[in-house]
Amino acid sequence: RRKFDAKALEVTVAEEDRKKLENQNIQLAAKNTHVVDCNSRLTVELEQNSNLLNDLQAELTRKAEHMEIQNTEIQSLRKELQELSAIQQNAAAGRRELVGSLVPSLAVIKKEIDKILELGPPDLKNAIGTNLYP
Repeated sequence: RRKFDAKALEVTVAEEDRKKLENQNIQLAAKNTHVVDCNSRLTVELEQNSNLLNDLQAELTRKAEHMEIQNTEIQSLRKELQELSAIQQNAAAGRRELVGSLVPSLAVIKKEIDKILELGPPDLKNAIGTNLYP
């Protein structure tokens, strides 16, 4: 009878061990499913983030190209401004030179008009004088 009891005990222990292993397998399968689900979710998120990164890099490239174009335009406008400034300075210098050269001529012309007015009739002198010397 002891052999039978030992044999039965052995079978019972083996059955309990099998049930424990079965429960552990169930738990591991659940954990594995969870890990697979997390892995799938993370893979999707990684792909979304990768796509977002690609979009951001493309946008950054577009903005850098746009800035380069703007910088080129700014340099061009600065050069044009410098050229216009030089033209303006040259024009101002030319204008001063022209005015400087005209002042003596205008003085001579005024003297000639004054002589004509002195020699002409008084009515002409009064009429022209009021228009020339307001």
